[in-house]
Amino acid sequence: MSMFQVIILTVAILGVFFLAATLIGIWRFRKKVNKADPIQLAHLMREKLDKGEAALSCRINRKLWLDINENVEFPIASVPQLFIALEYAKQAANEKVNPKELIQVDELTVFYIAKTDGNAHLNWLASLNNPTEVTLKQIVEGVVVYGSNANTDYLIKKLGIDSINETLNESELNIHDNVLPITSQLYLPVKLINDGMSKSEAFDYIEELSRKDFEKEVLLAFDDWCASPPSESVKNEVYSLMSMSFQKLWTNKLSKSTTRDYAKLMGRLNRETFYSEDIYAHFTPLLHTKEKIDPEIKYYAQKAGSTAYAISLVSYAESISNHIELVYMFNNLNTMEQTTIRGIVERFQKEFMVDPDFRRKVKKVLTEPLEEKRKKKKKK
Repeated sequence: MSMFQVIILTVAILGVFFLAATLIGIWRFRKKVNKADPIQLAHLMREKLDKGEAALSCRINRKLWLDINENVEFPIASVPQLFIALEYAKQAANEKVNPKELIQVDELTVFYIAKTDGNAHLNWLASLNNPTEVTLKQIVEGVVVYGSNANTDYLIKKLGIDSINETLNESELNIHDNVLPITSQLYLPVKLINDGMSKSEAFDYIEELSRKDFEKEVLLAFDDWCASPPSESVKNEVYSLMSMSFQKLWTNKLSKSTTRDYAKLMGRLNRETFYSEDIYAHFTPLLHTKEKIDPEIKYYAQKAGSTAYAISLVSYAESISNHIELVYMFNNLNTMEQTTIRGIVERFQKEFMVDPDFRRKVKKVLTEPLEEKRKKKKKK
């Protein structure tokens, strides 16, 4: 064996060893997280509050329980899909659309970009035994329950982006960017590159766009997509450009809102106020979880949104004794923080909704350091 072959073999062995060690480390960390006390989510939030990288709003029986960084704007990923579902419910209530209308799955595939949605679209189809056609209502369920980006953009095309944003504006929230198609946000760099820009020029151009101009570019890209759907090779280009730097840029360009506004919205949805009964008849069944998560909870609903850097969760529940709305948002998360949140969030939600002692622990973790700082400032 030549010296060159020895070097290549050594490098290969070291590479395999490093990969194995990394995978084992990740597995051990995830195993540890899955057994961790859900209060750790509150501790992580506490660490990020002072940096403006976390926020929480909670109402219990219509009374303020806690607001922290409630007016700070956060990228909320797919959470605005709620307004697409609300617009669907409005149009269904007014008989503008038929929930039982059958749609070919191929019409949804037009908007599907593999490996860009955490398998949300494929998981939704698998839950229906991979049909060739689905009802309009099932498509909306794929958005609300699974977060399918392909279904989202199909509904934007069918319901109309202007109508969706009119529903958003009618909701009287203080801070909320317009709802935008998702796939065309991912497609935009490829479109710019095909128009003559280099990759770095395309990224810089997107980064420098104002919110208004970004929305215009995304909607133009969406119109192009609908008029002439990209081939699979172009979709592969979209995926190939989704580096961590682009995902960070995309996160920063996503629609933003606040925990306070979403606590307000979730309160309305929880008690079925503000919108008409006919709208809720179509909307509420979409949002409520089918599984009984605890004997004390009569019903529970949540919508989560995430990217590689941000996580938002909006939720409500009616337990035996309380109506609770809980909303929290994170930004600038690293991989370990993401893994920690994903590993304990379900247990955190359940404990928070049913256990007053757990809620007191959460409040103590989140507020005691703040009180100490206030006292120190007063002394100075």
